[in-house]
Amino acid sequence: MPDNTSAGRSGAPAQATRVKKSSSLAKRNFQKLVKNKMAIIGFILIAVILIMCILAPLFTKWDPKKVTLSEKSKAPSAKHILGTDNLGRDVFSRILYGGRISILIGLTGSLGGVIIGCILGCIAGYYGGWFDAIFLRISEVVQAVPQILLVLVLVTVMKRSLANLFIIFIATGWVGTYRLVRGRFFSLREESYVESSRAFGISDRSIMFRHILPNTLGPIIVIFTLNTAGFILQEAALSYLGLGVPADIPTWGNILNAAREVSTVTRSPWIWLSPGITISLFVLGINFFGDGLRDVFDPNQL
Repeated sequence: MPDNTSAGRSGAPAQATRVKKSSSLAKRNFQKLVKNKMAIIGFILIAVILIMCILAPLFTKWDPKKVTLSEKSKAPSAKHILGTDNLGRDVFSRILYGGRISILIGLTGSLGGVIIGCILGCIAGYYGGWFDAIFLRISEVVQAVPQILLVLVLVTVMKRSLANLFIIFIATGWVGTYRLVRGRFFSLREESYVESSRAFGISDRSIMFRHILPNTLGPIIVIFTLNTAGFILQEAALSYLGLGVPADIPTWGNILNAAREVSTVTRSPWIWLSPGITISLFVLGINFFGDGLRDVFDPNQL
């Protein structure tokens, strides 16, 4: 008869050792991230802007959509700390409330693209065959067209709405992740730990998503952060041109749209300068923090 008590006793220390190693690794990663000054600066920029946008009613009393023609194009003052636009709407209020939508667009588009790219890349890189051939050709076609041009074409074809903008960014943002994950899977699927997992009868799905995919986490994080920043900038550009989010929804791009006239640019610089600086700081923060996370998760970094 096997000694279940002995087995239980020997299993407990092993489990405790694994937990301790996991905790130690997490601690080392956190310490490494904290020592990266640029990553901390990026995190602070992201956190400050994000908190102010989420808690916008605590920082401003003005309705971002309220039109007050008697207050139009007012310079910054105690009443309106960042001035008003050409329709009398408070610029500071529009930046905070508009940040909610702009950040949501960037995060949703990037996250959706990364998820789709990871799933397709895992399947194509692990199995190859006809599935890989089809999606490789599709990705080559998509990459052959500049993304901003492809987005412009889709925006003009589809109805101008917030939901359609989500769909467009997700549909154009999966290619980079797909090709990266696919390439990594081609090199990792022949590793000894993958062969051992197959020998122990572990399912292909578990091998793909629990054993191989985590080894591509560093580059995926970089792509996610770059896509998030890129989609925020693209939304701003599209809305500035009148092709993005509907004008009645405040976003950073729609705020800039109010400064399309040369007279507004020269006579009322606060209308475009404030949202422009906000966009730049947030995108810069994302890039700094993304680089810090890449250094933490990249096994090649010391």
